[in-house]
Amino acid sequence: MLFMPARRFRVLFVLVLVLSGCGRPSSPAVDAPVDFWVVVEADGDLSPTLDGGRVFAASGTEGLLIGADFSLQQRVVSVTRDIDAVEASAYGLRGPLHAPAGHEFVLTQVATQRCSDWGGNAAGLASEVVVGERVIVLDDPLECGDLLAVVAPVGVAVTLSVTTEGRGQGLNLRDGTRVGEIPEFYGFAEYVAFAESYEQSGDVTAKGVTRDVSLSLTFSAAARGPWDRHGERWAGDGRVWLRFAVTCSSDAYWGFSPEVSKHEPAVEWRLSAADSYSLVVGGETVAPANDDVDDLSDRSGEGVTCAGPVFGIPATAEGATLRVHPDGPMRAVWSDATAATKWSKGPPPAEYAVTFAPL
Repeated sequence: MLFMPARRFRVLFVLVLVLSGCGRPSSPAVDAPVDFWVVVEADGDLSPTLDGGRVFAASGTEGLLIGADFSLQQRVVSVTRDIDAVEASAYGLRGPLHAPAGHEFVLTQVATQRCSDWGGNAAGLASEVVVGERVIVLDDPLECGDLLAVVAPVGVAVTLSVTTEGRGQGLNLRDGTRVGEIPEFYGFAEYVAFAESYEQSGDVTAKGVTRDVSLSLTFSAAARGPWDRHGERWAGDGRVWLRFAVTCSSDAYWGFSPEVSKHEPAVEWRLSAADSYSLVVGGETVAPANDDVDDLSDRSGEGVTCAGPVFGIPATAEGATLRVHPDGPMRAVWSDATAATKWSKGPPPAEYAVTFAPL
């Protein structure tokens, strides 16, 4: 499903072993430092595998951490005092290794499904591993296939913490339970299937001349979640953002009659999200949270991409109704004059049902 690059190492603390014959199964184990940790990117076929640990289901929410623009599913976790040479080689580590007195190794691997491959695009995230009072800052967040090995005091919690724009949550890597979770990320599908088309026209009158102006809006999908990745903002507690994706086109600028006697103007028209959409959810009418204004004065006649409306709604909402009532500032343009104008007969409004499917 996901292409994995060739194995590479992301290591901030490197355990250096200076022993003859190191890496052979017969080599004596060396005590790892108490502050040892390493992140190794494994191959896409989930090699290495961890034996003798807990395997997490591919579905459900155990071992799952979802945040702003990322997801991470633990595949397996293993806790051990010793890593022999064969295991170390399989894990991409230098060994054999033995945990220092009172400590143990906690090893976990990220699955290659329900996870994020960053490709260098994780600049907005702060990620760290907390072991008791010890904090390990990760320069790169864990991603698909990564193996994390860390030395921890016996039984002490090992927590992965990820923060975006001041809001974060954690994952207990020993048992896959979340710490301080953001509940709006779980229990429902973020992607909302919503495919509708609005194609209508209205009349614009300026200086006694009336012409028809058409509009086409194509809704391709919607996204629902507590983090709005485009606006880079969090919704309030118990609420999520609902953002619609839409493309648009209009003949406002090029659809006038070329007959001189009609003297029809081109129309410079800007579609206002705040004036063109509203949402009814739970009996309440909600206005868009964004104030985007898109220029529909398309000189090419090939269409443009418009900003879709964004609404703040309760996370528990099971559905909504999107209302479309296009409007925005207009100006009539002739070869020798301009004039402010507006709809003399607006395009008819329309309503569309939006259904939120659970996971």
